[in-house]
Amino acid sequence: MRTLFAATSVLAMLALTAMANAASGWSWTETFAERMVVKKTLIPCQRVRKLPRCSVAVAENRVRQFDDAVAACDQYDEDGKITCLASLEIQPDPRIELRHVQRGFPVETAECVGGAPDKSGFRFRQFRCKVTVNDYNWLTQRVLKVGGRIVVYVTGSRTMRFAVIP
Repeated sequence: MRTLFAATSVLAMLALTAMANAASGWSWTETFAERMVVKKTLIPCQRVRKLPRCSVAVAENRVRQFDDAVAACDQYDEDGKITCLASLEIQPDPRIELRHVQRGFPVETAECVGGAPDKSGFRFRQFRCKVTVNDYNWLTQRVLKVGGRIVVYVTGSRTMRFAVIP
């Protein structure tokens, strides 16, 4: 009996919280939503790349290889060292890839369309956004633009939650 009451109480609290969030009245314009998505959203690596390429161990290994290559440049004289370091500088920093694998890829561009408008008709509590992220392909040495869609739910004046649409 107590378990049922506790479960009912938890469900009631969740429902009240959801209603309070909906009634809080936070809404954004489409342009503000686009800026906030670009500023605050990190798309998980598994949604940008195939799963084997999201290995932290592989990314950490690339960081070690890069650090070893930088250390190897110390064996040259001044001109050779400059040439060696310059050749390494044209590669992207593997620490950035490690950060992307661990935390996610930052959104580069966003085009958002509002849904569920408020009374004004041009502010919304929910958005569907087309987003792009930049991924570096180590085999071809090129930056790839990867696109996708997310749904954004406004939770506060500058806060949101999102879900990636498969």
